[in-house]
This record gives sequence, structure tokens and C-alpha cells, in this order.
Amino acid sequence: MIIDNVRDLIDITTFIDQNEFLAFDIETTGLMPSQEKIIGFGVSNSEKGFYVVHLRWNGSELEEVIPFEECKKILAKLKDKQWTGWNSSFECRFCMSYFGVDLVNSLWSDGMLAKHTVDEERPFALKELAKKLYGDEAVDEQALMKESIKANGGNPSSDYFMADAEILGKYCIQDCLLTFRINEHYLKEVKKQRLEKFFFVEEVMPMYKEVIIPMESKGVVVDVDLLSKYSEELKLDIENQTNKIMQQIEPHLDNFYSWYLNKEMPPRRSGTFAQLLCKYYDLDLPKTKTGRYSLSDSALEPFKDHEAIKFISGGPYLDEEVVKAVQNLWWEEQGKPQVFNLSSKDHLKRLFFDELQEEPVSRTEKGNPQVDHLFLMKVADKYEWVKDLMVFNRLVKLQGTYIDRYLEQNIDGSFFPGWFMHRTTSGRLGGDLMQLPRKVSGVDPLVEKYNNVIRDCIISGSGRKLVGADYSSLEVVVFADDSEDPALLDMIRNGEDFYSKTAIGVHGLSDEYSADKKADNFLKNHKPDLRQDAKVYSLGLRYGMQSFKLSKTLNISTEDADEIIDSYFHTYPDLKIRMDNLIDFAKKFGYVKSRAGRVRHLPMLKKLHFAHGEELGDSLSLWKKYHGCPKKYKQMKYLSKQYRAAINNALNFPIQSMAASITNRACVAISREFKRIGLDAHIIMQIHDEIVVSAAEKDVERVVKIMKFLMENTTKLSVPLNADPEVGNKYGDIK
Repeated sequence: MIIDNVRDLIDITTFIDQNEFLAFDIETTGLMPSQEKIIGFGVSNSEKGFYVVHLRWNGSELEEVIPFEECKKILAKLKDKQWTGWNSSFECRFCMSYFGVDLVNSLWSDGMLAKHTVDEERPFALKELAKKLYGDEAVDEQALMKESIKANGGNPSSDYFMADAEILGKYCIQDCLLTFRINEHYLKEVKKQRLEKFFFVEEVMPMYKEVIIPMESKGVVVDVDLLSKYSEELKLDIENQTNKIMQQIEPHLDNFYSWYLNKEMPPRRSGTFAQLLCKYYDLDLPKTKTGRYSLSDSALEPFKDHEAIKFISGGPYLDEEVVKAVQNLWWEEQGKPQVFNLSSKDHLKRLFFDELQEEPVSRTEKGNPQVDHLFLMKVADKYEWVKDLMVFNRLVKLQGTYIDRYLEQNIDGSFFPGWFMHRTTSGRLGGDLMQLPRKVSGVDPLVEKYNNVIRDCIISGSGRKLVGADYSSLEVVVFADDSEDPALLDMIRNGEDFYSKTAIGVHGLSDEYSADKKADNFLKNHKPDLRQDAKVYSLGLRYGMQSFKLSKTLNISTEDADEIIDSYFHTYPDLKIRMDNLIDFAKKFGYVKSRAGRVRHLPMLKKLHFAHGEELGDSLSLWKKYHGCPKKYKQMKYLSKQYRAAINNALNFPIQSMAASITNRACVAISREFKRIGLDAHIIMQIHDEIVVSAAEKDVERVVKIMKFLMENTTKLSVPLNADPEVGNKYGDIK
């Protein structure tokens, strides 16, 4: 039902009163809560829905239909209900910003997260998932809405507010119905898989409601002046870097320019080329009202013997020099743009593989050669300018991903990153800030300059401090705990260096060297190469690395790689037992579970193992059995690749997911404690194993103590966790 008059508000009020569980969705003028408006909202149960028209497009502007205060009263009723949404942070932040109604506490379940908890594979978009579950008819309102927006002169991809209110209302109601039904569908699976406590109480929804939504609401403070300064300098440095590279590659671009100009400005008998051809010859043709040459038969008649007019009229082809001259005229009129685009993979491919005849290092699935980092590394010594190109690539990424983006998208000095719980299978967060570059030294001066300022651009703000704490070697600690291997557990308890300990065990050096960082015979100080090699296999073998990959990585024979593997598992025998048990369980039941309770579903592994047994894990056996039939052998190799990937997932997940849960649960505990004792502090970032808090200066000392205690004690392992908070005015001070 579409509510577009005050007298019908009793219907939606009664509906909300009669339903304890509801789906809720909003329609807005844009994506930024502090800058945009809510134009309407919908609620539904599994069968019936309502849409309230708050604002309506009248052809030129938005006009109010249901008054602001009446809408606010209806939304306030949801505070006493349990509602579900899809990416519900959006609804929560908008309702708080626009109507001043806080719906976080009454948020019961987010459908996207319920889906992710029991099925980690894409899709996660509501419409795409609905189509998969229920068919095309489940999303039919979307097509009608886009047609309405287009008819009203808007962009169908963004201007939802310009759709006819009746059509937009039906679209919103359909979203509510789908959200309710899909959430219900996946919550049944949550219950069936006995994940209710994990979802509602221990991790998923508490993390979402108490950490993610507040982080997305508050954002991070950025140093706008510093960003502006570096943005201007970076533009000049990129321009200089571009000119430097172009001077070096110019001799190789003649063929490229011919290809480019023929592609962008082909010699056609009409359109822009024909107009420029007349201009090139300065023909005294009559002009149209728009200032273009008239190319009508009567206008061309006096010039019918001119070679340009003969061409336009369907006669002989132009001389190549004339074509080039016209194309160059077009190029000049564009303001002499940089024809060769250093950021274009297509342009670079033509230069490297067509003109310079280089051999690619890798190809796409379709067989096309790739210009990636590995290829550039290969040819960097051959062409000096490639090193400049690699610097250029890094500068462009720093510009677009960080400096200019923070500068352009900040609102009054705050940048609002997105944080996503559904983008990884392990439960680790995904989002805008997860790949913030660490400070570096010893690299190109330009890269170092701009790379190292990124973290300094995130600041505490006036009267506040940033407090950051990163778990010490969390992955290694979880790895040791998960293995239940005495040697690994003792290593953590004794504070020994993991990679030195592993190298000593693998190479039988316990009588000569120590993994004690303070010892005179600390392996790292005497045999750094052995320790460096150990970084490859110490966790790699636990995650399923085989001898072939190990041999290639360390540049050793497969026989030597096999010896390392045998010695590794001889050093850590209980680790091998744990790995074998995980693989056997995953093959039999089609999933593995972290000790925190998160599940990684691997149905394909169970299916493949049931159908083929162990043969998919033995490349030599596959070749012997199927190489006589190339088509079948190709199919079996593909299945073998899937099989091995699933096994690696089974081995990797318990560690990665447990590490994620430790950090997530610490975030929840910290947020609750800040709220309980009334501290002026809140979490602003969770980056991998690190938690960053913005705190009032007066509360910093207490924040440090709380963070350290809760990060080390919220989740208890058989070995200790360690996190030491640091305090600073900018993120670069603490990390």
C-alpha cells in the first residue's frame, strides 16, 4: 500500500503495531547521510508491505507529501520492534542523520550477513540473490522504476528520487518483501547449522551493530590542509614523470599513433572527419545555423571536382598524407591531448608486444598477454624508462586511491570509509582503509614521499588522540594454538622467534643456534638466509603448499623441497595430525569450523571426494590415467585444481577466521566498556589485526589500559595474546 496522505497513516501504524518482526528499507536522494534526504520508506512482513511517500518529484523539484514530523513518529515505532534490512547500516545512518531516529538497537538481523554466515559465496546483492532464489519476477519492479526515472529525465542508475512515487513505492515494498523472505530463509539455515549464538550473540550482529555502524557513522578525521598540499605537488610530479617517460618512448610510437588516430578519427565521408577535411582545404562552403559546413548536394556542386568533395561524395580514397593531416588537425583541436595513455593496459600491450616484440610473462584466461607488475620487473633492466613507469603507476594509485579521494570526498574534514563483513570468507573486515600503505624507506624518493604521508593524513582532531594497538604476531599465535603441537606452543610461551625456530628444526641446528632473540647465537643474526627461507614454508606448508611450489619459490630442486617438508613435519608432528584431521573432516562433511564457531562451507570438496576419491590429489596418477584422452584429461585437471583449492581453504580458514574473530570480539568488548563507563572514546578503524580508537585527551590513559586488557583477554587461547597500544596525533605516529 502506498501512503501518500495523512489519513492513511493509521493503516501503517496499525500494521507496525501488529507485527513484532519487520523488514525496513528507505529511498534517498543519494548515498551520503549528512548531505542527502530520505524521500520515502517501506516496511513489510512476509506477505504485505507499505511505503510512505515523504517527498515526491513534481517534475522540477521535490515536494513534501507526508510531513517530516509524521514520518518521524512512524519510524520511532520501529524502535520497539525487531527489524531486518539489507546492508542495514545505510538505513540506520540515514534515519539518525535525517530524522534523528536511532534504529540501531532494534536492528535484529541483517539479511546480507545472515546469508554470509551460512553461505560465503556470491552473490550478496539483494536483487541478484532474489533473482537466483525466486526467478526474474522477483525483481520486475526494478525495470519499471528505471523506465520511470528515464522518462522523467533522470539517470536510472542513481536518480531514484525522480521516479513516479507510485512506481518507486512498489519498488521499495518489493525490496522489503524480498529482504524479509530472504532473511527468513537464511536464518532457518543459521538455526539448522546451530550458528544462532555465533550470529546473534557472540560475533556477527554485535560486531555489526556496536562497531561497524558507529565506525561508518563517525568516519575518520583527515588533515585537509596536508592533503591539499600534497595533492598539488603530486599532480606536478606525475606530470613530470609522464613527460620523462614519453620522451624515452616517443621513438617507438609511430605505429601506435597511426593505429590510435585511425581508431579515434577514421577517414569517413561524413561527420567530424568530413568537416575537418573541408576546414583543412579551407573550402568556401556555405555554413549551417550551427556553424558547420553544409554538405548538401547543392552546396557541394560548385566544388565537385575538388579531391576532398570527390571523397565526401563517394569518390576515390584520399592520399594517406591528407588523412594524416586531417587527423592531426583533429588532434590539435583537442588541445593536443596525450595520445599514448601510460595508465592504459591496452596501449602498453601494443607498445611492449607489438612494437618492442617482448614476450609476456603471463596471459589472461582468454589468452591475451598481460602487462602486470611481474612483467615490468622482468623488463625493467632492459628499458630504463620501465623503472620510471613503475614509479608512475605507484604515484597514480596513491593519488586516486588515497590523497585526492580523501580530499574530494571528505565532509567538513571527515572521511567516511565503508567497512564490510561479507567480503571475506574468514570474517576479516573488508573496506576502503584495509590496504592503507605502510611507511617505507629505501624506495624511489617520490614513492617514499607520497606513500609515507598517507597515514599522516588521518589525524586525531582537536582535543583528541589516536590510540592504536596491533596484536603481536597474531597469525603465528593462532597457528600455534590451533596446531596443539607442544614445540609450537612452547615457542610462543618462551617468546622465541618463529621463523628462526622453524629453520633450526628443519635444518637440525639446535646444537649451534638459538631462536631466543636475546641470545648471542640467535639464528637471525648468523644465518639470515635460512630464516628468510623459513618465512616461505613456516606458514605456507600449514596452508597447503606443495613441494613443487616450494621448490620454485626457493629456487631449489623438488627433492630438496621434499626434504624440507619431511623435516618440517618431523619437527612439528602434532601439526601434521591436525592438518590431516582437518582435511579428512572437510572431505567427509563438506565444511570446516574455526574454534570461534565460524563455518567455511566446502560442499564441492565433499562432492569431488565422493565422486573421485583421492585421485584428484595426485597429478601423476591423473596423467597416467587420462592423458590418452586430452579432453577428459583437461576436465580432470580442472577438477583437480578445484579440489586442491578447497583443501587449501580447509587448512587456511581455521587460522585466518580465528584471528578475525579474536580482533572482532575485542572490538565489541572495547566498545561496550567505553559505553559502560562513559568514556569519550570510540573505535574508528579496524585494520587487519589492529584496532584504532579516537579518544578525548582526558581519557587516553584509561583507554590504553582498557584496550590492552580486552585485546589480550576477551578471547583466551592456550598461549598468551599480546597487544601494546601506542598514542599519537596522527595514524602515522602509531603505525
